[in-house]
Amino acid sequence: TAFSKAASLDPHLAMAYWGIALADGPDLNTPITQARFEEAAQAIRKAQTLDAAVTDLEKQLIETMALRYRGSFGDWTSDNAAYGKAMLALAESSRDENARLLAAEALLESGGLSWENGSLANEQSRTAADLVVTVLRNDPTSAMANHLCVHLYDLAPDRTPALLCAQRLDAAAFPPQAEHLAHMPAHYWIEV
Repeated sequence: TAFSKAASLDPHLAMAYWGIALADGPDLNTPITQARFEEAAQAIRKAQTLDAAVTDLEKQLIETMALRYRGSFGDWTSDNAAYGKAMLALAESSRDENARLLAAEALLESGGLSWENGSLANEQSRTAADLVVTVLRNDPTSAMANHLCVHLYDLAPDRTPALLCAQRLDAAAFPPQAEHLAHMPAHYWIEV
């Protein structure tokens, strides 16, 4: 990954190791495995040893990610829940766009894609949607926000609210390594 390359170029760059832990973690399409868990846990421990030269927000991001990998692979469910809760608190306190998107993704990964009777089914879903909408209001071109917007409506009976998000991603130019973002509009077009 780009984070691994950054770490090899600057082995003292704490956020490169944070990024490795993020990339090795689960996403909306890929569950965590023990091998990925162990790599991520090692990376975030390394980031914690290097966090003296980071900003306050970066330190908070590192400490929040460390919650996700503080125990063993067997502790994943509870540790991941602690990470999600802490990431949401960080998003609310910092008002940082990236923290908001990481919090939204954590909520979606832990059951926030639920719909019932045409509405978002639970508080996680509604909070994730609010976070994504806030970012899109401030930055309509945010690739991650548009990506999460399309995912939010994957299971919705009416996917119309994701139309602009799909169109924005269609209009963007992505490098080959961002193939996931490039294919996201297909979720909308195929399902509609």
